[in-house]
Amino acid sequence: MFKAINYWTFGPSALGGEYDIVKAMEEAKNAGYAGIELCLGSKGELTFDAKEAQCRDLVKAAKRIGIKISSVASGEYWGVSPTSSKKSVRDRAAKYTRNALQITKWLGTDAFLYVPGAVKPEFDPKAEVVPYGEAYDRALQQAKAAAKVAEKLKVYLCVENVWNSMLYSPVEMRDFIKRVGSRYVGSYFDPANVVEHGYADHWVPVLGKLIKRIHAKDYSRKVGGFPEGFKVAIGKGDTPWATVLKQLKKVGYKGPLTAEIITPEPMPGLVKRTSQQLDGIMAKA
Repeated sequence: MFKAINYWTFGPSALGGEYDIVKAMEEAKNAGYAGIELCLGSKGELTFDAKEAQCRDLVKAAKRIGIKISSVASGEYWGVSPTSSKKSVRDRAAKYTRNALQITKWLGTDAFLYVPGAVKPEFDPKAEVVPYGEAYDRALQQAKAAAKVAEKLKVYLCVENVWNSMLYSPVEMRDFIKRVGSRYVGSYFDPANVVEHGYADHWVPVLGKLIKRIHAKDYSRKVGGFPEGFKVAIGKGDTPWATVLKQLKKVGYKGPLTAEIITPEPMPGLVKRTSQQLDGIMAKA
């Protein structure tokens, strides 16, 4: 495993896609990361309309700096949900996914973080509540369609476990991925996202080699809730990192351990501190 960092970790401007990507690469490299996860949005420097030339320039910059573009993510599916009751929204989500997979390929990596939709985002009281059966069927239909694109491009569609009120058990997540029926659909496992609802150390033995990427943050049950529960340093919360990392080694995972610390306020030194926190949990595995 090697250390990587999600672009959003570079602060509030990064959440809006406005933080200079090359600068983020340089800062990540200087802080000891070997990889960076870039993020797509509907606005900002890197969008779903990005062209091959722009991606090629970013790949060149990464090579010059000496850092790997290790994956691509997007948070747009919370607002443009693949399980929405509105067909127009689902169609837009499908287009986002097709474009994102192509952009991921252009960026020289093989993993796109995918939120499969939601019954209801737990952190949004105004969000639509989609009946579970309908949400599941729509999520499966969307993932199957995306899998065809992923297969052609040889890019993994990595379904992340998130606070979306669905796929909350490792068995259900495994079975969902297997029902899609493509070797290019896997898991983007986020252990900290599990802590509020279950046991993170139960997931790796079930998912096994379906795991293509890992997010790293932490969560405190004592504080609890969103986003408060996540405001704890990696290794200081209730995520059983030592056990999870040992399990990952056992199933042969050798990819990035990608820090994802989302903060609405500037936190000077966060990128460097997070790198040191990753060193701490990796040393115990």
